[in-house]
Amino acid sequence: MIDLGRRLLVCPARGNSLGNPPGPLGAVGVDSETRRPAVGHFTPEQLRYWAAHTRDAWVLPTLSGGHRLQLRRRPPVSVPVRVTHIHDLAKAQTLQREIGTLLDKGAIVPVDPLQDPGGFYSRYFLVPKKIVDLRPMLDLRGLNMFLKVFPFHMLRTTEVLRTIARGEWFTSIDLKDAADLSSQMGPGVTPRSRSPPALGLATTRPGIDFSMFEGAVGHTMCHARAPSTRLLLDPVRCPVPDILLFLQDLLDKGWSPSTQKGARRLHPPRRHVVPSWDLDVVLKALRSAPFEPLSEVSLKWLSMKTAFLLAMVSAKRVPSATPVGPLKLTCFESDSEHLCPVRSLTAYAVAGVCAGEEPLCTGGDAESPPSVEPSDSASWGCPKAYLPGLPAWCHRGAQTVGAAYSHGRQYCTTDKAKVISLVLVSLLLVCHSASRYYRGSDSCQWLLSTGRFLDNNVWQPDGCTMHSYSSTEAKACLAGKQVAFIGDSRIWHLFISFIRILTATKYTPAWRHVDIHYKISDSTTQVNFLWNPKPNADMKQRLASLTQAPVKPDAILIGVAARVIEGTKGSAEGLRQYKDNLMSMAGALERLAQDGDIYWHIQEPVRWSALKPFQKNITNEQIDLYNKAATEALNIGSSRIKAFEVSRRAGLESMAEIADGLHMPPRVRDLGAMVFMNRLCNKLVRPIDGSCCQTTPPLTFLQKMALCVFMGSALLFLILHFLIKRSHRRPPATDVESLEEKKPATAAGPPGAEAVCGALCRMGLIMVYFYLCDRADVFQKEQKHYSHSAFFIPLIMVFVLGLFCSESTKENRLLNREQTDEWKGWMQLVILIYHVSGASAFIPVYMHVRVLVAAYLFQTGYGHLSFFWLKADFGLYRVCQVLFRLNFLVLLLCVVMDRPYQFYYFVPLVTFWFVLIYSTLAMWPQIVQKKANNSVLWHLGILLKLLGLLLLICFFASSQGLFESTFTAWPLSALFELNGSIHEWWFRWKLDRFAVMEGMLFAFLYLLLQKKQVLMEGRGETLFSAKVSIPLLLLSLLSFITYSVWASNCKSKAQCNEMHPYISVVPILAFILIRNIPGSARSMYSSFFAWFGKISLELFICQYHIWLAADTKGILVLIPGNPSLNILVSSFIFVCVAHEVSLITNVLAQLLIPKDTVALLKRLGALGLLSLLLLVRGHTSSGA
Repeated sequence: MIDLGRRLLVCPARGNSLGNPPGPLGAVGVDSETRRPAVGHFTPEQLRYWAAHTRDAWVLPTLSGGHRLQLRRRPPVSVPVRVTHIHDLAKAQTLQREIGTLLDKGAIVPVDPLQDPGGFYSRYFLVPKKIVDLRPMLDLRGLNMFLKVFPFHMLRTTEVLRTIARGEWFTSIDLKDAADLSSQMGPGVTPRSRSPPALGLATTRPGIDFSMFEGAVGHTMCHARAPSTRLLLDPVRCPVPDILLFLQDLLDKGWSPSTQKGARRLHPPRRHVVPSWDLDVVLKALRSAPFEPLSEVSLKWLSMKTAFLLAMVSAKRVPSATPVGPLKLTCFESDSEHLCPVRSLTAYAVAGVCAGEEPLCTGGDAESPPSVEPSDSASWGCPKAYLPGLPAWCHRGAQTVGAAYSHGRQYCTTDKAKVISLVLVSLLLVCHSASRYYRGSDSCQWLLSTGRFLDNNVWQPDGCTMHSYSSTEAKACLAGKQVAFIGDSRIWHLFISFIRILTATKYTPAWRHVDIHYKISDSTTQVNFLWNPKPNADMKQRLASLTQAPVKPDAILIGVAARVIEGTKGSAEGLRQYKDNLMSMAGALERLAQDGDIYWHIQEPVRWSALKPFQKNITNEQIDLYNKAATEALNIGSSRIKAFEVSRRAGLESMAEIADGLHMPPRVRDLGAMVFMNRLCNKLVRPIDGSCCQTTPPLTFLQKMALCVFMGSALLFLILHFLIKRSHRRPPATDVESLEEKKPATAAGPPGAEAVCGALCRMGLIMVYFYLCDRADVFQKEQKHYSHSAFFIPLIMVFVLGLFCSESTKENRLLNREQTDEWKGWMQLVILIYHVSGASAFIPVYMHVRVLVAAYLFQTGYGHLSFFWLKADFGLYRVCQVLFRLNFLVLLLCVVMDRPYQFYYFVPLVTFWFVLIYSTLAMWPQIVQKKANNSVLWHLGILLKLLGLLLLICFFASSQGLFESTFTAWPLSALFELNGSIHEWWFRWKLDRFAVMEGMLFAFLYLLLQKKQVLMEGRGETLFSAKVSIPLLLLSLLSFITYSVWASNCKSKAQCNEMHPYISVVPILAFILIRNIPGSARSMYSSFFAWFGKISLELFICQYHIWLAADTKGILVLIPGNPSLNILVSSFIFVCVAHEVSLITNVLAQLLIPKDTVALLKRLGALGLLSLLLLVRGHTSSGA
């Protein structure tokens, strides 16, 4: 139905969509110039000629009755008529012109929607041609789900030539009408395939002589015709058996047996637009019960009365009508109070329904809610008492909601979101820079003097992260160094914890109050403990001897106070002597600080109630006084002597755990030793998750080159943008619902130099943000800590939000595009929550996330096999497009962030599997669906290829040595080694080694079943019959629950990982069946999840540096002190950046990967040469 100012129902005419072929040679034809038959109709002479020359059982019925579509089931009849609204005048005229042309040709006939509204309707739309014109198209995609799909064999030239015999004649056929009609209407639709036709005779054909009838009879028979019929009937010469068959066929369809319907078409029934009811009677009824009094009537009658009165006075009956203003009804004046619409609407609003009935409140446009003016109220016949109109709160509420929704749709776009994120980043950068300028930027000071305990005994310094050193790392860091601990029993405990880190043993010396000189057996590290519980002459002498020793300590941790307080009983004189003694030792400590690091241990608090009687003089007040005296005496903060305060801060949070009242609990002692180790080693080892005490590394050669490229692109972009005149280009329209730019109607060519330079300029700014977040010491970082609430609460919120954004899918097949995007989207969000909450420590969550990673690889196998099987596109362009899409961002980050390729493990994994899939399917013989349709043996061939791939996987998995020798060979080692080891690549590859092949096998079986029409993929249909669907659903649920129970009972990650490759496919297949068997579930998807699914790759990669921190080991802190607000702001910026990176990747792919094979080979050669030079340079530098 097309609404062009008048209603017109357009239906295709009888017959197929081919044009009318000319009469055959020698046949008696009809003058086509004078009396041309409708498009697709054959004359009786033509049909008789065909019948004389062929007896084909398919050709003759098709020529006479039209091509009949083979339906799997009858399309549903929809009522009312689906109307296509055309508001643009030019488009309306174009569509009207096409409809007029089709009507003139007889290809379509008008149908009255009021008499026969039932039918299968589709929408009309306009697409631009290559020229300036527009082409109307009828969208018949909804009909495809009801059609049977049969294999079609395209005849080759050699096959056609074999059918030609000498002496045969040929003729040409003008198929212009067929092309026009097929482009608009799609495949021809016969009466049985379309909506049910009206009862009547066939279209009257030229050449039929009605002179034998009287004028009235001939006129009636000429016009008594249906839009289409099953048989080609001649109303004059048709045999009686054919007529009876025709009538019986219609009777079998359930139509009325009346034979007078054709005559009734001459006198169609008239619809009375004036209602048959009496308005005066209705108005009288509205003045009495059950509509009055308003304060007592039920909400049902109040709503009916209000709606009726508003409709009567506004004359706004349908949405497409234009309001003509209030109507003056004289009958209202007799009882203006009871029939006042404002009074009824006011009562309705007071009843509390207004907020939920926006159309009744606002009267239409949400941006311009109605206001009842005195003139309107008077014209409605309302008394002056109701002139104030509706309650103010009703209009304000409706106006606020409507305006918010309208402005939200207008302003909530990705471009505006990215501008906001850019402003946020700029403000945060200024704030953090100012904070570091006034507060200081020494992260070592934060490590030694700040921090707090998170859950699970995780210590978090302010603004940076700590690394937990292993024995191997500690020995390598302290090789050839000497560390000294000087002090009392509290320092002795720190010394013991420090030795345990180095040796990874439970080292405990036999004596406590003696000097201990410990040398690491398999290292040159020397760690000494010097017993000096008081700052007396003995300590001064020890410090003086250390200043004169040939080998001075590289680090000294010194501190005393408890024994002094105990000996002097907390007197003021003892405090004065303590301060004087420290001042006399300050010079020696300063000299030692010239050759090493000196740290004064700030005393921890005591638990006074647990102290022994002779220690009761040691109070926290005394501890504070002595700490203050030491700080002043040693001039801590201005001298080279640094304060070691972390033990005191940790002790304040662990007071209840101090067993003897004086010595700290084990976790505080171990924390102090680990902080001391971080202070000594972080600058040398530079661990990924230890940002404290690390400075920004110098730029590498590749980083400098990348910076030059980005700066050059920015300069060139400015030149092109401001100095060169350009034609005005309209920006792409934005879909405010999906927050995505709509694709242009015609394929755009490769972007120009300005677009490419602009894309590189934007990518350069993004890379600067990456560097500032995770390499420069600008933004703060925190360590992750797991708690059930930190993982499950955001998870529930995300899924609830996703379920609220449900929409209908465009197609209903299993694993359609919207569904796979949705699948990738929610999986990616779960993985993000998993990473940010540190949920890998919880084995059940860890195992379920491992299934999600396997599902990504499953989709990789499924998607690529489906593409190659259906499209048969093994070209170089397709391969380069996929590889560029996967690796562009990762390779750029490898340069900018100075990280190896294997560090972003997922991208090497999917790239490796894509290359393997392509190699398997592209090798001879290339088996695709078009070839496999000719012989079942080709299906066996694809199974043999999959079997070969499986054997190759098992071969490599059975021998780790073979695997490592293969991937450590140069130049593969540059791609798959991480920190000089192939272990990470072996672990990741082996863990999900079967997932891709399982996805390929599933895709092959699905496409085979789809081809055999075993699956029922219509909208709302279950995938299988009820006898099969219900058991499969129950089995899937049981499998899913069984896997979850098994994962929850795993004792260790190693045990679970051994079984994971073999059973991960079970929950994947269970999810696919649960998601796709019910037709209602398969035809719906979450647009929220699908939006994230489209940028899932960018989200996974970008999280490493701009959402998490310390290369995923920590969390980026943009807003300190408010974790909830910080995660919201950082997530918003993170998503905007990922979306922009996705757009930039697509723009650059158009430039760097041309479709021309020669140009593509040249660029690949240049890229290969550059990569080889870089690999040789890296190999040489690593060897040196």
